[in-house]
Amino acid sequence: MAVIITTAGKFEGGRTIGMRTAERNMPELGPENWEAWSAHLATRKSPRAPWRRIGADGVWPLIWATDDAPVSDETRDLLSLLAIWCESQGKSRRSNVLSRLEGWLADAGTSRSGLELLAWTYVLPSLAGSLSAARWREMLDFLLDAATNWPDLDLHQQPLAHQWLAGELPLTLAYQFPELPACQSLREPASKALSRGLQDLLDGNGLPAAEHVPLVRPLLACWTRCLVLGGNESPPVFDALARTHFDWFVRRALQLTRETGCPVLSRVSSGSDDAELFDVALKLVNDDDDTAIADQILPSRVARRRKNRSRAILAEPSVSSEWGRLAIFRTGWPRKDAQLVVARPGGAIHTELNCGDETVWSGLWTTQIRISGQAIPVPTEWDEICWHADDDVDYQELQADLSGGWTLQRQILLAREDRFLLAADALLGPQGALIEYQAELPLAEGVRFEPMQDTREGQLTGRRCLATVLPLGLPEWRTARADGSLEMADGKLQIRQTATSQRLYIPLFIDLDRKRFRRPLTWRQLTVAERLQIQPPSRVVAYRVQVGDEQWLFYRSLAPAANRTVLGENLANEFLAARFDRDGDTDDLVRIDPE
Repeated sequence: MAVIITTAGKFEGGRTIGMRTAERNMPELGPENWEAWSAHLATRKSPRAPWRRIGADGVWPLIWATDDAPVSDETRDLLSLLAIWCESQGKSRRSNVLSRLEGWLADAGTSRSGLELLAWTYVLPSLAGSLSAARWREMLDFLLDAATNWPDLDLHQQPLAHQWLAGELPLTLAYQFPELPACQSLREPASKALSRGLQDLLDGNGLPAAEHVPLVRPLLACWTRCLVLGGNESPPVFDALARTHFDWFVRRALQLTRETGCPVLSRVSSGSDDAELFDVALKLVNDDDDTAIADQILPSRVARRRKNRSRAILAEPSVSSEWGRLAIFRTGWPRKDAQLVVARPGGAIHTELNCGDETVWSGLWTTQIRISGQAIPVPTEWDEICWHADDDVDYQELQADLSGGWTLQRQILLAREDRFLLAADALLGPQGALIEYQAELPLAEGVRFEPMQDTREGQLTGRRCLATVLPLGLPEWRTARADGSLEMADGKLQIRQTATSQRLYIPLFIDLDRKRFRRPLTWRQLTVAERLQIQPPSRVVAYRVQVGDEQWLFYRSLAPAANRTVLGENLANEFLAARFDRDGDTDDLVRIDPE
């Protein structure tokens, strides 16, 4: 692409002076007048280098959030090379940079990473003293072409590539070369692309879609760099709605962070918590709650956390988005608290449970069901039919329609003060049949399941004991006959249950309170009566769980709800989770009534 670059006048302090004055005082300023242009780039005070404007004192901002991003080793190597070049102000590794540039341009037909294009845009002004006019012009033409003729990328299918090429690259060119109209004209379309990205990729509360959770940090890095480079110019680089989405997104990025500082559902288990990225983003948002939340979550801010220990945090720690098919459960904001993420990209359910600084499991929650010997296809879609969050619990109920008239309902309950997780599936069918059920949760590396010798519970252990797991649908003692098992298989926690029935309930009680791990425990399936008739487990089930001196009641109606009695209490609910107080009375944690 041949780019004809002209200018309206001399650049002074970020503005152009009148055309007539420019024509009198100096020749045309641009690559066409190479000697004046290269001298200008070498001596100009404004704009500042992008990494200096962004305020990154330690990590080059283009390297932000690349630990787990879809970035090749070749791209990482280039970013490191150019970061050193910039830090030395072009005085070191000159031959390496020029050699890399020659090879890079020689492969011009190859698809280019947006980060590579941005990296060369960052260093292009400083290369004017090392390249010929023709070579420098060729590089500018290449970047302009990429910023204006980028491939027809679908925002939802390739969100990161779209925002790099349609938004950040043209905005960075406009920032780097305010003297050149060809670059300045890129600011408006870049702003529109970035604003559209923020609005279309996030819900009204700043949560991304489930399939984009692995891209949360790279997208935050992209949008943070753009917001800083956009400055206070009018119109702003993000429109009003997009800016609101960005502010919320910073908090969601914190919520989607492990206690180690890494992002959830990530391939890496330790490393950078992107401290500089969050520092810059938090300054842009300028919200006390977000700052206090960051102090609690990010390992790099431990000193701030101690300093601001008395600061009240009023923000709700849990959130769900049916639009995004994503839910975040947290018992609280402090790093020692439990965190569960449930993401539903398509027909899959991905979960991650973190306790303190250890990940218990992370990955695909798989389910296999056979009805009368026939395998039931994996659900293609899950719908959220209930979300509830209060001081006691975070509760979500999902539902998937299966073939043959069968329905699978999944309950996930995280008790905040009581510190336990209930994960339960209810399989509901049109008639009785032989049901064979199996579900697996992928344990994190180094985590294992250690079953008890005489009873059917077991403990999940890593560097320490992380949780105690009780299969409530199975008898407690191994001497009792059981149609199922709880065990570890191929690095996964596996629960199996079998029954000849119209309906089957498969509950797991997962105790997360370290203080209770050494205390005696027991569980029992309770008798439920309706009109003085004992009800079979195909219609309704109830369980009593005791750990130490703490006890809970769980009740689940599988048939249509009716007035029934359990432990002398009348219930007409679909679901009840309650704790027993010291007097033996029950205090509701969550109660779900029939519609």
